[in-house]
Amino acid sequence: MNKIIVFANQKGGCGKSTLCLLFANYLAYKKKNVCVIDTDIQQTLVQQRNDDVEFLEDDKMPFSIQGFDVADPETMQQLMENAKAYDGYVLIDCPGNMKDDGLIPILTNADYIICPFRYDQKTLTSTGAFVSILRELWGKLECKEVPILFVPNNVVRKGNIEEKKMWREVAKTFAMLGTLLEAVPGRAALEKTNTYEINSAQREIVEPLFKKIIEITKGE
Repeated sequence: MNKIIVFANQKGGCGKSTLCLLFANYLAYKKKNVCVIDTDIQQTLVQQRNDDVEFLEDDKMPFSIQGFDVADPETMQQLMENAKAYDGYVLIDCPGNMKDDGLIPILTNADYIICPFRYDQKTLTSTGAFVSILRELWGKLECKEVPILFVPNNVVRKGNIEEKKMWREVAKTFAMLGTLLEAVPGRAALEKTNTYEINSAQREIVEPLFKKIIEITKGE
Protein backbone atom coordinates (compact mmCIF):
# COMPACT_ATOMS: atom_id res chain seq x y z
CA MET A 1 0.00 0.00 0.00
CA ASN A 2 1.32 3.41 -0.97
CA LYS A 3 -0.30 6.73 -0.12
CA ILE A 4 1.30 10.12 -0.64
CA ILE A 5 -0.45 12.74 1.49
CA VAL A 6 0.62 16.37 1.30
CA PHE A 7 -0.08 18.97 4.00
CA ALA A 8 -0.29 22.32 2.24
CA ASN A 9 -1.72 25.82 2.36
CA GLN A 10 -0.01 29.01 1.28
CA LYS A 11 -1.15 30.71 4.51
CA GLY A 12 1.39 30.23 7.29
CA GLY A 13 0.35 29.49 10.85
CA CYS A 14 -2.45 27.08 9.96
CA GLY A 15 -0.84 24.16 11.76
CA LYS A 16 0.39 22.15 8.76
CA SER A 17 3.53 20.89 10.47
CA THR A 18 1.83 20.03 13.76
CA LEU A 19 -1.01 18.20 12.02
CA CYS A 20 1.44 16.32 9.80
CA LEU A 21 3.46 15.24 12.83
CA LEU A 22 0.39 14.20 14.83
CA PHE A 23 -0.85 12.11 11.91
CA ALA A 24 2.55 10.46 11.51
CA ASN A 25 2.60 9.59 15.21
CA TYR A 26 -0.95 8.27 15.00
CA LEU A 27 -0.13 6.07 12.00
CA ALA A 28 2.93 4.72 13.80
CA TYR A 29 0.75 4.03 16.85
CA LYS A 30 -1.60 2.08 14.54
CA LYS A 31 1.40 0.04 13.30
CA LYS A 32 1.38 1.59 9.82
CA ASN A 33 4.52 2.19 7.82
CA VAL A 34 5.09 5.92 7.55
CA CYS A 35 7.83 8.34 6.60
CA VAL A 36 7.80 12.13 6.72
CA ILE A 37 9.26 14.55 4.19
CA ASP A 38 9.88 18.10 5.43
CA THR A 39 10.10 20.63 2.59
CA ASP A 40 9.31 23.68 4.72
CA ILE A 41 12.08 26.28 4.48
CA GLN A 42 12.29 26.35 8.29
CA GLN A 43 12.72 22.55 8.46
CA THR A 44 10.53 22.54 11.57
CA LEU A 45 10.02 18.78 11.74
CA VAL A 46 13.66 17.94 11.02
CA GLN A 47 14.78 20.29 13.78
CA GLN A 48 12.23 18.89 16.21
CA ARG A 49 13.46 15.35 15.52
CA ASN A 50 17.03 16.48 16.16
CA ASP A 51 15.96 18.08 19.44
CA ASP A 52 14.02 14.96 20.45
CA VAL A 53 17.01 12.73 19.75
CA GLU A 54 19.10 14.90 22.05
CA PHE A 55 16.63 15.39 24.90
CA LEU A 56 14.62 12.17 24.86
CA GLU A 57 17.73 10.02 24.42
CA ASP A 58 15.75 7.37 22.56
CA ASP A 59 17.21 5.83 19.41
CA LYS A 60 14.09 3.81 18.55
CA MET A 61 12.57 6.18 16.01
CA PRO A 62 9.06 5.13 14.94
CA PHE A 63 9.52 6.71 11.50
CA SER A 64 12.08 8.70 9.52
CA ILE A 65 11.94 12.44 8.91
CA GLN A 66 13.90 13.69 5.90
CA GLY A 67 14.46 17.29 4.88
CA PHE A 68 14.52 18.49 1.26
CA ASP A 69 14.87 21.85 -0.46
CA VAL A 70 12.02 22.49 -2.93
CA ALA A 71 14.11 24.91 -4.98
CA ASP A 72 15.11 22.19 -7.47
CA PRO A 73 12.19 20.72 -9.48
CA GLU A 74 14.27 17.80 -10.77
CA THR A 75 15.19 16.73 -7.24
CA MET A 76 11.54 16.97 -6.21
CA GLN A 77 10.44 14.92 -9.22
CA GLN A 78 12.90 12.19 -8.25
CA LEU A 79 11.71 12.43 -4.65
CA MET A 80 8.12 11.82 -5.75
CA GLU A 81 9.16 8.84 -7.85
CA ASN A 82 10.89 7.37 -4.81
CA ALA A 83 7.86 8.18 -2.66
CA LYS A 84 5.61 6.16 -4.99
CA ALA A 85 7.76 3.10 -4.35
CA TYR A 86 7.44 3.31 -0.56
CA ASP A 87 5.31 0.62 1.07
CA GLY A 88 3.21 2.77 3.36
CA TYR A 89 2.27 6.39 3.98
CA VAL A 90 4.48 9.23 2.77
CA LEU A 91 3.53 12.48 4.51
CA ILE A 92 4.92 15.70 3.02
CA ASP A 93 4.92 18.99 4.93
CA CYS A 94 4.98 21.84 2.40
CA PRO A 95 6.22 25.41 2.86
CA GLY A 96 3.74 28.22 3.41
CA ASN A 97 4.11 29.68 -0.09
CA MET A 98 3.61 28.72 -3.73
CA LYS A 99 6.70 30.37 -5.17
CA ASP A 100 9.04 27.40 -5.69
CA ASP A 101 8.75 25.39 -8.92
CA GLY A 102 9.83 22.35 -6.93
CA LEU A 103 6.34 22.27 -5.43
CA ILE A 104 4.86 21.36 -8.82
CA PRO A 105 5.94 17.67 -8.75
CA ILE A 106 4.62 17.41 -5.18
CA LEU A 107 1.24 18.99 -5.87
CA THR A 108 0.68 17.01 -9.08
CA ASN A 109 1.83 13.59 -7.85
CA ALA A 110 0.19 13.49 -4.43
CA ASP A 111 -2.74 11.16 -3.77
CA TYR A 112 -4.39 13.63 -1.39
CA ILE A 113 -3.80 17.18 -0.18
CA ILE A 114 -4.74 17.99 3.40
CA CYS A 115 -5.36 21.72 3.72
CA PRO A 116 -5.62 22.98 7.31
CA PHE A 117 -7.21 26.38 7.76
CA ARG A 118 -8.53 28.67 10.47
CA TYR A 119 -11.83 30.51 10.62
CA ASP A 120 -10.52 34.02 10.15
CA GLN A 121 -10.99 36.17 7.09
CA LYS A 122 -7.31 36.45 6.10
CA THR A 123 -6.82 32.68 6.31
CA LEU A 124 -10.03 31.91 4.44
CA THR A 125 -9.11 34.36 1.66
CA SER A 126 -5.61 32.92 1.39
CA THR A 127 -6.94 29.36 1.41
CA GLY A 128 -9.34 30.19 -1.40
CA ALA A 129 -6.49 31.68 -3.40
CA PHE A 130 -4.38 28.58 -2.73
CA VAL A 131 -7.08 26.32 -4.16
CA SER A 132 -7.43 28.58 -7.22
CA ILE A 133 -3.68 28.32 -7.83
CA LEU A 134 -3.86 24.53 -7.53
CA ARG A 135 -6.69 24.24 -10.02
CA GLU A 136 -4.95 26.59 -12.45
CA LEU A 137 -1.79 24.49 -12.14
CA TRP A 138 -3.61 21.21 -12.75
CA GLY A 139 -5.44 22.70 -15.73
CA LYS A 140 -2.29 24.16 -17.26
CA LEU A 141 -0.44 20.84 -16.97
CA GLU A 142 -3.52 18.85 -18.02
CA CYS A 143 -3.07 16.46 -15.10
CA LYS A 144 -5.59 14.95 -12.72
CA GLU A 145 -6.87 17.06 -9.88
CA VAL A 146 -5.73 15.85 -6.47
CA PRO A 147 -8.55 15.47 -3.90
CA ILE A 148 -8.37 18.19 -1.24
CA LEU A 149 -9.34 17.47 2.37
CA PHE A 150 -10.04 20.68 4.27
CA VAL A 151 -9.43 20.61 8.04
CA PRO A 152 -10.65 23.45 10.29
CA ASN A 153 -7.77 23.70 12.74
CA ASN A 154 -7.33 25.14 16.23
CA VAL A 155 -11.03 25.93 16.64
CA VAL A 156 -11.13 27.44 20.13
CA ARG A 157 -14.73 28.57 20.47
CA LYS A 158 -18.23 27.36 19.69
CA GLY A 159 -19.05 30.53 17.79
CA ASN A 160 -21.68 33.22 18.05
CA ILE A 161 -24.58 33.58 15.63
CA GLU A 162 -22.57 35.50 13.02
CA GLU A 163 -19.60 33.13 13.26
CA LYS A 164 -21.80 30.07 12.89
CA LYS A 165 -23.38 31.63 9.81
CA MET A 166 -19.92 32.25 8.34
CA TRP A 167 -18.86 28.68 9.12
CA ARG A 168 -21.90 27.31 7.30
CA GLU A 169 -21.06 29.41 4.25
CA VAL A 170 -17.46 28.25 4.37
CA ALA A 171 -18.63 24.63 4.60
CA LYS A 172 -20.79 25.08 1.50
CA THR A 173 -17.93 26.61 -0.46
CA PHE A 174 -15.33 24.06 0.56
CA ALA A 175 -17.76 21.21 -0.12
CA MET A 176 -17.73 22.32 -3.77
CA LEU A 177 -13.92 22.38 -3.83
CA GLY A 178 -13.13 19.23 -1.87
CA THR A 179 -14.11 17.49 1.36
CA LEU A 180 -14.57 19.34 4.65
CA LEU A 181 -13.49 17.14 7.56
CA GLU A 182 -13.92 17.24 11.33
CA ALA A 183 -12.55 20.30 13.10
CA VAL A 184 -9.50 20.04 15.35
CA PRO A 185 -10.24 21.92 18.58
CA GLY A 186 -7.63 24.21 20.08
CA ARG A 187 -6.16 22.28 23.01
CA ALA A 188 -2.93 22.74 24.96
CA ALA A 189 -2.21 19.00 24.63
CA LEU A 190 -1.72 19.39 20.88
CA GLU A 191 1.01 21.99 21.38
CA LYS A 192 3.21 19.51 23.25
CA THR A 193 4.07 17.22 20.37
CA ASN A 194 7.24 15.27 19.79
CA THR A 195 8.47 13.10 16.92
CA TYR A 196 8.35 9.80 18.81
CA GLU A 197 4.81 9.22 20.03
CA ILE A 198 1.27 10.49 20.35
CA ASN A 199 -0.04 10.43 23.93
CA SER A 200 -3.52 9.38 25.02
CA ALA A 201 -4.77 12.96 25.46
CA GLN A 202 -3.71 13.86 21.92
CA ARG A 203 -5.21 10.68 20.47
CA GLU A 204 -8.57 11.42 22.05
CA ILE A 205 -8.65 14.84 20.39
CA VAL A 206 -7.53 13.91 16.87
CA GLU A 207 -8.69 10.31 16.47
CA PRO A 208 -12.09 11.14 14.90
CA LEU A 209 -10.34 13.19 12.23
CA PHE A 210 -7.54 10.72 11.59
CA LYS A 211 -9.88 7.74 11.38
CA LYS A 212 -11.83 9.61 8.72
CA ILE A 213 -8.66 10.43 6.78
CA ILE A 214 -7.59 6.78 6.85
CA GLU A 215 -11.06 5.75 5.69
CA ILE A 216 -11.11 8.29 2.84
CA THR A 217 -7.63 7.38 1.67
CA LYS A 218 -8.55 3.70 1.88
CA GLY A 219 -5.67 3.05 4.21
CA GLU A 220 -7.37 0.01 5.76
